[in-house]
Amino acid sequence: MITKKAEFAPRLSLVALRKLTRRLHVGNGLFDYSQTGLFQVPVQVAEVSVNEFYSVVPGTIENIKAMAKCRKMEDEAQGEKLFAGRLQKGALCFVLLDVSGNLVGYGWVMTSVNLFEDDERYTLCCSRQQAYIFDTFIQAEERGKQLYRFLISGIQEALQKEGRTEFFVLIDKANTISIRAHRKLGVLELEWYRYFCLFGVTFQSLHAKQRTRRRLGVFHGPRLFESFSLPSADISDFSLSVTALESETDWVPHCDAISQLELDLHGTLSPFHLFSAAHIWWKSDILGRYPLFLIEIAKGPDRKLVGYGLFRLVTDTTRFGKPKELIAFDDLYFMDNCFFVHSLDLCHYTLQKILEERRNSQNIRKITGADLISWHRMPPSELVLETSAIFSRWAVKKEADYPIVEIHDAQAFFSGAIAIHNLHDIKKQEKRIRNAFSEVPKLNSIDLGLLDEASFTRESTEFLELLRKTWQYKWMEESPKVDVAVYESKLIDYTKVWAGSLFPVLYFLDLGEKHIAFLYALRAKDRCWCLMIGYDPDFKTYSPGKTVFLGMLRNMSESGVKQFHLGGNVVGWKNDWQSYCSQVYVQEYFFNPKGILFNGLKILLGR
Repeated sequence: MITKKAEFAPRLSLVALRKLTRRLHVGNGLFDYSQTGLFQVPVQVAEVSVNEFYSVVPGTIENIKAMAKCRKMEDEAQGEKLFAGRLQKGALCFVLLDVSGNLVGYGWVMTSVNLFEDDERYTLCCSRQQAYIFDTFIQAEERGKQLYRFLISGIQEALQKEGRTEFFVLIDKANTISIRAHRKLGVLELEWYRYFCLFGVTFQSLHAKQRTRRRLGVFHGPRLFESFSLPSADISDFSLSVTALESETDWVPHCDAISQLELDLHGTLSPFHLFSAAHIWWKSDILGRYPLFLIEIAKGPDRKLVGYGLFRLVTDTTRFGKPKELIAFDDLYFMDNCFFVHSLDLCHYTLQKILEERRNSQNIRKITGADLISWHRMPPSELVLETSAIFSRWAVKKEADYPIVEIHDAQAFFSGAIAIHNLHDIKKQEKRIRNAFSEVPKLNSIDLGLLDEASFTRESTEFLELLRKTWQYKWMEESPKVDVAVYESKLIDYTKVWAGSLFPVLYFLDLGEKHIAFLYALRAKDRCWCLMIGYDPDFKTYSPGKTVFLGMLRNMSESGVKQFHLGGNVVGWKNDWQSYCSQVYVQEYFFNPKGILFNGLKILLGR
């Protein structure tokens, strides 16, 4: 008979060995071990007395320094980088504040799939009603006050407003303190995942009530290990179809279903993924130049549309073998892209599995003749869940950085040192321009979606007249890649589309009756995309661009906008204001085995 102590002795020794190898910085591919439990956390009710002295609020990029300090990390800069990366990948953060506003704890949440920050390949996929809570922490000095229950309760209360009613946590078996803390919350044990790696060979196992799964593999292999309790959707319920869009009549049969998907709450918030906008792009940029294909994903016997993507086919003569490449929607204006426009009911990882299924990949390749699919300017939140396996069908590489400004407290933001310095400069320029022209410039905003047709035509004409004076327009005229007439026509057509579902706003800096600067922005909920900025070069020395930019920031932030994407030509000195840089990537999926081999060799040579 094996005693309980003897049964756990080998596991405890493996945990000790893991700690030792990590202290010695031995690669996890040589040795690693973990045993993790998945638990469901019931909805908590916090102690009433705690509410008077503490609060749980959404965390932002402004909190990451305090979070790293609260955690007392050895390398706080590395901790800040980790936390900022989580926000970019779509994680939600909640912070615990005391009565003085000091950060004394925090918790993180994913509402799609868990992040791979360790080497285990164990995936959890949340439905619209579920959320995964991870990396919760309470400052040591604040423990013993029922604050952990209060933190979890605050997180759950915020997520319940979004319709999420089931909450889950993962706990390492070696973390006995965390297990005891969660037992006090009444958690329900669901399953245990075990991971063991030795010299690059991995063993994974999952145990739940009356269910067991085991797998032998290689370190960072391409296959992921799914949870029993929170699996991705069964891909057998989904079907994928590919349609060539060669004429206007090819678009018509798809409009109703896609319009319904856009009317529903879907998982893609961007002004550049509206089907009617893509139709304008097709007419102006694609028709007669490239074949265009629509990939649709439907669910169930009634074939309800749950996702779609538009891809043009090109032959890349700059790459080895000159592969035929399906390139996802990539117009000039967009700052980031999406994997597919999809329903909130469809998990991102499920989309990946549908695309990877052999019959679907073969169907795409047969109809299009493509060797690979490429998505450009993909934010971290849209990248596929993929390991760093060398010979993988997926390849990801960094493409560019875009500055993001976040303003969660407008009063504090415009009281900061950078704002005070720039506002002081604007005051000086106002004095100069008043002395020169006997007038002070004024900022006016025009909501293009609220204008009647005559007013829209008038404002659009004045906007284009000012645009034609800018240095950006001169550059476009000289570029062999830009047809300025097509550019102008498409911009106006896009604006008409956006006016129906978003909030396109034109900011003019006016000197009397004359427009001397503009900024074109789009608003959706609490986000803003700054598409373009320009000014009359005759007024360059009076900082017109800076003036209209700061005016837009103040106006939008006071109306509830918290995140500003500074894409297009809205860069330069405005980088001083950025909260962080959003990295965007090129993501590729290879159909052709030659492409997989060549990409794997490139990775090996790069290492």
